[in-house]
Amino acid sequence: MAAALRLDGRPSLLGNGNFGDAVAKCMSGYFPGSRFAEELDDAFREPSRLVVVASSQLVPSVHEHADELAYKAGVPWLSITMEHPVIRIGPLVNPGEGPCFRCYMSRRRQHDRRWSSSRILHDAYDRGESPGPGGFLPQHPRIAAGAAACLLGEHGATGQVITMSLLRLDLAAHVVTACHGCDRCAPPAVLPGLADLLSQEVGASAH
Repeated sequence: MAAALRLDGRPSLLGNGNFGDAVAKCMSGYFPGSRFAEELDDAFREPSRLVVVASSQLVPSVHEHADELAYKAGVPWLSITMEHPVIRIGPLVNPGEGPCFRCYMSRRRQHDRRWSSSRILHDAYDRGESPGPGGFLPQHPRIAAGAAACLLGEHGATGQVITMSLLRLDLAAHVVTACHGCDRCAPPAVLPGLADLLSQEVGASAH
C-alpha cells in the first residue's frame, strides 16, 4: 500500500510555459502563502515541504534534474504536465517513501507501445523545441490544479499518477511500481552486515 503524504507547510510552485504558469497560479489558490520559484534549483533551495513543477510539456532532462534535487534535499515533489491529448498529474514523489520519477519514466518506456515515437518527441523537448499543440482551454489548468490538490490531500498516495483526458475530461489513476535495483529509490536488497551474519549461521549449522 502506497504511503500517503501529509503536506505540512507551504509548497514552492514552479511554472514552465503558459500552461505551467496557469496551473501554478491555480495551485496557489488551494495553498495560500505558496512561494513562486523562478528556477528549479531555487525551488528546492527554499525552505519548502513540497515542490510542484507544472510544465507545458514533459522535458525528460528537466524532470530528471528535479528528481535528483528532490532526493538530495529530501523534499517531496509533484509533476504536472501537458502531454496532449492528456494532462498527467504525478507521480507524487516522496524520497524514501516509494518510487522515484526515474522509475516512472522507465515504466513508461516499458509499457508505451509507441515508444519509438514518444522518444523522438521527448528528445525534441530536451533540445528546447516545442512540437505539437501549444494551446489549452481555460478550464484545463483549473482541473489539473484541483486534481493535484486532491492527490496531495488525504486520499492521495506516494507514487500515484492521475491522467486526465482532454477529449473526454475523465480521470484515471494508477500507482507506479519502483524498478528492482534502482539506486535512487529502491531499498537495499540486503541490509549492511546481514549477508555476513547469514553466511556465518549457515556455516555454523553445517558443523
